[in-house]
Amino acid sequence: MANQLRFATELSLVRRQTDKAIWSLTDLGIRYVAERDKGLKSDAMTEGQRKLLRDHIVKDPFASPTIFGIYSILDCLFTLARNVYPVDESMVLPYFRDTCGKRNDWKAQRSMMYGVRMFSNYAIELGLLAKADKRFLITPEGIRFVLLLQLHKGIAMVDAVGHHEFL
Repeated sequence: MANQLRFATELSLVRRQTDKAIWSLTDLGIRYVAERDKGLKSDAMTEGQRKLLRDHIVKDPFASPTIFGIYSILDCLFTLARNVYPVDESMVLPYFRDTCGKRNDWKAQRSMMYGVRMFSNYAIELGLLAKADKRFLITPEGIRFVLLLQLHKGIAMVDAVGHHEFL
């Protein structure tokens, strides 16, 4: 239960009230619950829920470690796909570890695999990636997602430069 609450908190779906025993849905969490299909299992996401989370992540890819991990796995695969497609998991492991700044934390192969699997599974659940035979494919929605992230990052950089004078 603690892991699920931490995950939901990092996705901005729930928040802990000042009294640590009380949890509540955020505005995003309320919209997420409203998008559920009562006919599906409680852990099955609808397309409306996927879209809601994708839009939330695109707006602020650095909001939490979980959101940054989802952003990073997509960004890594998009970059690696320039060399070979579909992208083999063996290529992703060290590249993702280094991109996330986890070189010292994920030294063992097992640690790298855990990190890649965790964040790629989230991205697969959101409809951004597909995986077959230890090879990753970026879905059309995943390509759109990466391009939107790059656009938002570019706008933020232009805004930051626009506020400073250079010699």
